[in-house]
Amino acid sequence: MKWSVRIIQGVLVVGFLLFGFMKLSADPTMVDSFENVYGYGTGFMYFVGTIEVVAAIGLLIGYWKKKLIPVFSGLLVLVMAGAVLTHLNAGQGMAVAMTPLILLVLVAFVFVGQKKVNNGANQSAEQIS
Repeated sequence: MKWSVRIIQGVLVVGFLLFGFMKLSADPTMVDSFENVYGYGTGFMYFVGTIEVVAAIGLLIGYWKKKLIPVFSGLLVLVMAGAVLTHLNAGQGMAVAMTPLILLVLVAFVFVGQKKVNNGANQSAEQIS
């Protein structure tokens, strides 16, 4: 379980850094989607991009500071839930909403899995002492 969580955590770090930087660099497809498809505007695009990059960095630091993982993975769960709802409300259907849904499941796995890994490590440490 520990290695599954760590590997998925690493994949999420890379993915959210890429997706976040696409938003922060005002990629034309992102700007068009946020303004014309979702109706949010570029300010919200920059906000979401910032959250994604900060959360990805938080997950990266989480390799050394385990207590950060639930905070940043929980934040990304909320962002991805919002992304799924946004795609569905925009009438894009489940095919387009599938990418954020998969990311939502992976981030939720890291959120729940890290807590189980930490609880197992705490119980082992208590048994040794």
